[in-house]
Amino acid sequence: LAFVPSTAGLAPGAPGTVTHGSLTMLASEVPDDAPPHFPWRSKEDFFRYSGLSYDDMTPSGIQNCASTAPGTTVYNISDGENERCFVAIKSPSIKTPAPVMFFAHGSGGDAGRCGNNTDRTGMSWPHLADEYNFIYICGEAVQQDAVNNITGQLLTGGIWAMPEVFNDTSGRHCTDEELENKYMSAIWEKLGSMPDEFDISKSFITGCSEGSAFSHWQAVCRFLDAPANYTAFETHSTGLKIKGDGNILPPCVSDPSTTWGECPTCKYWPTVVGHFDGLKACIFDNTEDPHEEDPFFYRTSVQMAEHYKAASNRYETYFKEGGHCEQHSFDAIAKCLDDGTGRLISQSRKGH
Repeated sequence: LAFVPSTAGLAPGAPGTVTHGSLTMLASEVPDDAPPHFPWRSKEDFFRYSGLSYDDMTPSGIQNCASTAPGTTVYNISDGENERCFVAIKSPSIKTPAPVMFFAHGSGGDAGRCGNNTDRTGMSWPHLADEYNFIYICGEAVQQDAVNNITGQLLTGGIWAMPEVFNDTSGRHCTDEELENKYMSAIWEKLGSMPDEFDISKSFITGCSEGSAFSHWQAVCRFLDAPANYTAFETHSTGLKIKGDGNILPPCVSDPSTTWGECPTCKYWPTVVGHFDGLKACIFDNTEDPHEEDPFFYRTSVQMAEHYKAASNRYETYFKEGGHCEQHSFDAIAKCLDDGTGRLISQSRKGH
């Protein structure tokens, strides 16, 4: 929360109060000029932490895929239930067909500013993709409308339709029963229909926060289906959750009374780790994620590395100081994914 309200002794429905999820506060503490996400720090934190369920959200029917980067194309596809989109940024100077790197946004996000963010060195993904000769792609979750009952205002953001239950008998949810599997298959079918532009035999999946969990889940599924095409993936700011490990993640969207990985039949989240011969995990995070007092997201990344080591998988860690989804080096991510193979990085950086 950006603002810590007075909650002691307040019950939902009491005179002079407003309630959203498990939070009840005095209406007098809501400023007249409060942003729509108040008292959460951002729209993303509202969708991540406020305890929304699918019953609280309605598909907006809006697609926000866009980018200001040169060479941007927005593609419209379907997941079988919803009209969806994704963004591909192909520099005018790139040599094609080129490898593809997919990025998944976090809770409440969209692909409306694909490639606009920079790391601490000032580097952007479109710039690095141009220098290393790959195509940067942003996916977008179904955009959902939700009312913040504290402010009474409407917010719109994307929530990936992630499976909740992973245990020793659940499997990894890699079938087309899952909406996002159909979305990802539709993306790669579209890319595969343009072989002169996209080399889908060299595909990499990345993400941050909920998008990191999405990357982990999807990379394993897609590797198991086409191992020659997917040799590495990256996670940032969410690793591996094990039930009872003391790392309390945000509320689960299908049942906000529990948190991700802590449901009655849960054991792992966001996938079941096994031995994946030929798939490398690039595990990135920061030591104060989400905050110094309780860096539970960071601990899940440490735990992911421990389990990948125990399963004799190839992995690499990159842990630096900082908070949630703070990016130190996109170049380090690209080099970890490429791993000296030339599959992602097919030319040297200009001027380096």
